[in-house]
Amino acid sequence: LAYAWMRQEPPVHHLALPWQAMLALVTTAFCWGWPAVAGIMAISWGGLTRIGEALSALRSQLVLPKDVEYTADYVLLQINEPKTRFRAARHQVAKVDQRQLVTVIELAFQHLKPHQRLWPFSGQTMRARFQKLLDASGLSSLPKNLSRGIDLGSLRAGGASWLMMVSEDVELTRRRGRWLTSEVLEIYVQEVSSLQFLPNLPGPTKLLIIAGASIFPWILSIVANFRHAQIPEIAWPFLIMSEAVEHEQNGSKIEEDVGGFGHISGRNGCVNHPLHLERKWGRSSSLDMLIDNIE
Repeated sequence: LAYAWMRQEPPVHHLALPWQAMLALVTTAFCWGWPAVAGIMAISWGGLTRIGEALSALRSQLVLPKDVEYTADYVLLQINEPKTRFRAARHQVAKVDQRQLVTVIELAFQHLKPHQRLWPFSGQTMRARFQKLLDASGLSSLPKNLSRGIDLGSLRAGGASWLMMVSEDVELTRRRGRWLTSEVLEIYVQEVSSLQFLPNLPGPTKLLIIAGASIFPWILSIVANFRHAQIPEIAWPFLIMSEAVEHEQNGSKIEEDVGGFGHISGRNGCVNHPLHLERKWGRSSSLDMLIDNIE
C-alpha cells in the first residue's frame, strides 16, 4: 500500500539553490541592511546545515577565525541537538571554509556576545525576509520545469550540490552534510538541476541574478568598511545607494571577480574551483539592480 501511494504521490525534494543565486540573495540582503539574514544563508548553504540548526544557534556555538587568533581560516558551528543525534553522534559540527562565505559570517555575527542568538527573531520572520529576497531577485515564481519553488531548504541542497561538483568526493560531501548514508545524500545532491537552473530562467531574471553575483565582492568590501566604522545597519541602504549613484554619475568601472569561490579543504588536500565572473561595469545593470532593490 505504501509503495502504491508513493507511485501516486511521488516525493518532491527541495530545489538546489546554485551559487550564482546564492550570491545574488546575499548581496541584496546586505543592501537592505540585513546582515543576519545573509549570515544565516551563508551558514546553511556553506556549512550544509538544516535551517533550524542555524536559526537556533548561539554565538558561543560559532567559532570564527578571530576566536582562535586567526590560526584557522574556516568557521565551525557546534550543533547540540542534531536531527540524527539518536543514530549518530549526539554533538556534531558544521564547517564553512569557502573564504568569501567565511567573511559574510564574520560580518554578520562577529560582534555578538556569547549568550546572544545568531538569529534573534522567529523562524517565520526569516522565511518572510527570505521570500522578499526571492521576490526582489525574480526567483519567487519559477518556470514549471524547475519543479517546486525555492525555500530555505534549498540552501542545504544547493550547498551539497555545489560541494559535490567542485570536489567530486562523495564521502567528503556526506561528512560535511552529516548524512548517515550515501543514499540519503543522493536525495539532496542535484548536480544536473543545479546546472540547468540558470539556463531555464527567463532572460530578465537571469541577468538580475548574474548582476547581483557580480557585484557581491564590491558589496562585501563596503559592508566590511561599515562594520569597521560601526555604522548602524539601518543606515546601510542609504549609504550603499549613495555609493551606487556616485558610480552611476561618474561612469566609473567596477571590475568584479568571484574567483576563488570554490576553495574547499578535504582529505585529499585543497580543491580550487575558480568561478570567475569578471565584468567591467560602466552604467551597468548591476548598479541599476542595486538601486532598484534598496527599500
